[in-house]
Amino acid sequence: MGFEFVPERDLLYLAFIFFGAALGFILNHWRRRITKRRRDLSLTFAFLLLSGAVVSFAIMLIFTGGRLPGN
Repeated sequence: MGFEFVPERDLLYLAFIFFGAALGFILNHWRRRITKRRRDLSLTFAFLLLSGAVVSFAIMLIFTGGRLPGN
């Protein structure tokens, strides 16, 4: 089994990975035993990861000409 780099597909996967990690940081914000500083940091990292997801999704749309991969 070989690895083939397909920018459209791989950038979409990267966007989903960033989105999932951001969701984890957002859910970490409501833990009970966590300091205020850690809560603020978790939201900061969540917004950074969400912006990475938006950027990778936008680049994927540029590569595909506005279509989602597989269509």
